[in-house]
Amino acid sequence: MKAIGILPTVIYELDLPFDIYSHLVELCSTLNWSNAAKYSGGAISIDMLDPSYPNPHLPWKWWVEDQLNIINQNSLRNNYSSDVKINAAWMNKYEVGDYNTSHSHPWSMYSGVMFLTGDADNMVFIKQNTYNEDVIKVTNTHDVYKYPATNGKMVVFPSNLHHYVLENKNGVRHTLAFNSMPSKVYDGHTVRLGR
Repeated sequence: MKAIGILPTVIYELDLPFDIYSHLVELCSTLNWSNAAKYSGGAISIDMLDPSYPNPHLPWKWWVEDQLNIINQNSLRNNYSSDVKINAAWMNKYEVGDYNTSHSHPWSMYSGVMFLTGDADNMVFIKQNTYNEDVIKVTNTHDVYKYPATNGKMVVFPSNLHHYVLENKNGVRHTLAFNSMPSKVYDGHTVRLGR
């Protein structure tokens, strides 16, 4: 696991285990994409945690949750949260010309993306201007970090970090993205969070 300081915040890059990576790549071609949801930039996605979908593909989820808990234990000072669980996950398919607009992931603590096939080098993180631009417009520019994504890698980042995906220029691209939350928070008393 490699911690990368950007913008300033920290993102984490991990190598996917070969068995998980190869299984997910195989899964890309066997999923039924005909009913997939569509993003504004043209990409489509399938809910990987849909309870109506018989999902035997959970080893990736268990491995990711183990990594998230390691990150959670080591990344926050005075951390009251524990037992981080994935609460949303979706497989993405980008055809040539597809992209995704700038966004963050509310109702999540850590988000991540696994890069599986195609043109992976096109994810950009943004630190927005800290001034409220409706009140005082100091600049039109934001700090950006182009993440050098590589197939077989996973990046984990704070869910409130804005990011976008540049236009896919080569073949079909697949990623698996997820959100996560702690299932327990303890600060003098315990709060359990459900899905």
